[in-house]
Amino acid sequence: MEAAGSKIILERLKEEWVEAAEASVYRELELEKQRWMLFALRDLKTTRLSSAEQTRTFQVYPPGATSVLSLFENRASFLSALSSPITDVHHLCKTPLSPRSYPNVFPTTVPEYTTSLPYDSESFTSIHAFSLPTLFPASSIPQVLTECHRLLAPSPLSAASPMPPLQPFTIRDRHSTLHLTIIDPSPIAATAGPLLRAWLDKHLILNLEKQFRCIHPSRLFPMWLTDAGLRAEGSMIITVPFLASMNTQEAENLLLGHGPAKGGAVDRNDIVKQELKSVVGRMLWKETWGPFVQARRWWWEDANIVEECERMRTCWEYSVLDAVKGMSDT
Repeated sequence: MEAAGSKIILERLKEEWVEAAEASVYRELELEKQRWMLFALRDLKTTRLSSAEQTRTFQVYPPGATSVLSLFENRASFLSALSSPITDVHHLCKTPLSPRSYPNVFPTTVPEYTTSLPYDSESFTSIHAFSLPTLFPASSIPQVLTECHRLLAPSPLSAASPMPPLQPFTIRDRHSTLHLTIIDPSPIAATAGPLLRAWLDKHLILNLEKQFRCIHPSRLFPMWLTDAGLRAEGSMIITVPFLASMNTQEAENLLLGHGPAKGGAVDRNDIVKQELKSVVGRMLWKETWGPFVQARRWWWEDANIVEECERMRTCWEYSVLDAVKGMSDT
């Protein structure tokens, strides 16, 4: 998976696995597709460090010191966190994974999601909370973020330590960090047509409001993280825009060399990446907000809404956040 390019990832995500008749097999295939989606989310947002960042120095965690908390994550996002070279992973969930299958997993079962986390202060160097934006009423999220701040160890930044070989996000990975991925339930307002807005309002937004969920996480989470002391040096927010519906036939024609290329030559890799962004973004939206949707069909199964989205170039954004606790924040 780590060596896969955009084209391979896109092919895997677009595969139809309807031949899996047994429910258990289907669940495993869906899990595999979710893992490809999560890998693509990381891959699409990766950028190189700036020259200024390359000159910084820091204290590297000693071997065996890295401890990760997977906070209320499902199996797919939890396994995504396991891709890092870590020593132990604490999985706090209603149905955590068993250490019999994953020896470095320390499961903790909770009957319900709670804002008080059952761990000692400064126990972790990394917290992954993929589902956090939708698990709690909006008024409870600041308390959970404060708990995450309590659980993270101070970042071991030091001016006397040598710089390791340059890697993407090397410095940020050495901070004590809360990792989040957020997407709003609604697209960028200026790009949304009346059909999509009506569908979202009727089948999703009203239900979110009834359950007091946050409907503007991209706007509120940066402020909440600041209030919780999780915006220290090394923090970052990378926002990735994607089309709600890409005209796949046009993309395929361009990839095959058919049809006119608007604005000159077309880079095939760019087209693949744009389509991958659309597929991954829609999967992320479904994973995040799907449980709150009250409709028999998804909006992309309505031909009129799809036509409107393609005509108006309706665009969503998702954001990958690394929220860092500072060296002296306790």
